[in-house]
Amino acid sequence: MQSNGGKYGLWVRGYERSPVTNLTIRHSNFQHVATPLLMEKVKDPVFEERCINGSCMNTNR
Repeated sequence: MQSNGGKYGLWVRGYERSPVTNLTIRHSNFQHVATPLLMEKVKDPVFEERCINGSCMNTNR
């Protein structure tokens, strides 16, 4: 997944009664975004090899 510019790099919103589960984002590059991540009602997301505004992380497992 790639994003170049914009308000959000990634915006995921679940519901109180039905949160987002089993979310895995791999090989992602979000550049020039005002807000890197906005996640609400998301349970245990996994990120692997992501870069946000030049700051890279290999994994969060």
